Amino acid sequence: MELFEFEKIVNGEPRFHFNASMRSARFYSTFYSLDDSIDSYLDKKTFLPVKYVLTQRESGQSVDDLQIFDHQKLKTFTWYKRVKKGKNRQFEKEEFIPKYFQDSYSALYFIRGFPLLDGDEYQMPIVTRGKIWILKLKVDGKETIEVMDKN
Repeated sequence: MELFEFEKIVNGEPRFHFNASMRSARFYSTFYSLDDSIDSYLDKKTFLPVKYVLTQRESGQSVDDLQIFDHQKLKTFTWYKRVKKGKNRQFEKEEFIPKYFQDSYSALYFIRGFPLLDGDEYQMPIVTRGKIWILKLKVDGKETIEVMDKN
């Protein structure tokens, strides 16, 4: 089995893996240090999330957020811990989830598959730490931007 860069094996199954990481520049770290990462793993056949991991290491707080999505049981399992100004907030949670949804990061990639024509409107459920949110998206128009002298 050949895997692309954005593919990983999780629990013996090939998954899409999307990752983002952010670090403060050395100069800004003097004022506020930031070293965050977010990972979303999706089923290759259904494009539904199976695992979500958020790690934040910042001057003001430290967060560990792990969410596992069980599509057979229609449940999410969450382990969350935040330390901020010496105060700890920690919980484990098990909640029911809808059959079709995205996590807060995978939704960005899911939306890219829509036609996104002017005036189009979309809605989808987003599951975060056992809560279900409805993302509403309306395409207002297209815009060309320039980055490093390229459109």
